[in-house]
Amino acid sequence: MLYYLPTLEQKLAVGLVYNGSLLFGGGTKAGSFDLDLYGLGLYGVKGQYRFLNRKVSPYVAISTGLSHLETPSFLDENGNLLIPGRNSFSLGLAPEIGVELGFFILSATYFVPMKYKVWSVSKESAGTFQVSFGFRYSLDLKETKI
Repeated sequence: MLYYLPTLEQKLAVGLVYNGSLLFGGGTKAGSFDLDLYGLGLYGVKGQYRFLNRKVSPYVAISTGLSHLETPSFLDENGNLLIPGRNSFSLGLAPEIGVELGFFILSATYFVPMKYKVWSVSKESAGTFQVSFGFRYSLDLKETKI
C-alpha cells in the first residue's frame, strides 16, 4: 500500500510493504537426496519514485524492515514431529526497479542476502531475486463535495 505525495506531482510514494518468498533447493548427501525448504519474508516500509507521471512510467523503489527466515516443521503420517520448524529475524533490504504500464506493473526485486542466526551457532545467509507482474488499483481519498 503506497501513498503518493501530491507536493511532488505524485512521483514520490511511501507506504507499507510485505514481500514473501518460498525458497527450495536440494542436492545429494551420502547417497540420499537432501531437500531444503525456507520461507523468507519482509515486513516494513517502502519508498518509490516514478520518473514520469504518465500511464507508462519507469520507477525505482527500496523496501526495508524486519526480515523473517523460517523452516517448516515436518510430521510423519501419524502426526508425530520429525523435524521442528525454526525461525530467525534480521534487517531486510530490497531494492526494486520496474515499469508501470497503465494498471499493470512489471518489476524486478533483489532481496539482499542478510545474515540469520538459525539453529546452529553458525550464521546462514538467504536472499532472492524476484520478477513480478501484477496490477495496481488507485483509490482517491479526497473528499467529494455534493
